[in-house]
Amino acid sequence: MLAWPCAANIIMADRYQNGETPDHLYLTGASDLNVDLIRSGVGEHFSSTTIVTQNPKRARKRLRRETDKKVEVMRPEEFGHAREPSSFVVIATSNLTDQDKADLQNALLRMESRMIVDLMGNPVMAAALAGKSNYVNMNGEEIRRLIDQNNEQLAPKRPLVCSDIEAALRTAQL
Repeated sequence: MLAWPCAANIIMADRYQNGETPDHLYLTGASDLNVDLIRSGVGEHFSSTTIVTQNPKRARKRLRRETDKKVEVMRPEEFGHAREPSSFVVIATSNLTDQDKADLQNALLRMESRMIVDLMGNPVMAAALAGKSNYVNMNGEEIRRLIDQNNEQLAPKRPLVCSDIEAALRTAQL
């Protein structure tokens, strides 16, 4: 299984190769994935990190337990009003209504972010709609390539993991 914080770091490194300083990291939703991204230190490469969520109070409470890193929290209606061509957006949220998706699409188009990584099973927007942003979704070639690379790295470890599982099962049966 691909570790998403690692994948996000790889994608970011590909986009900021010329010594540019990434400006702002936006994480949509207070999902486990976004908390893992924050915990992994992804935001340290950016001047600031913001979680965009419907429930800022719960997100702040959860972040206090999970990490000591400084993270701003905002509501979706406060998101995407200014053009931010150096920003990086990760979409990892659930339960989006059609209106929520439309609002998110409009905000992203106004921002013209450097990069949008959509980790939704059902992508928020079509790549053709992404405008000036570089848009990657779960169905895209770049994510598939990262998954294939990850699987190649894990393949040699598979026999060891299987033998450990078999040994644990034998021990449990005794």
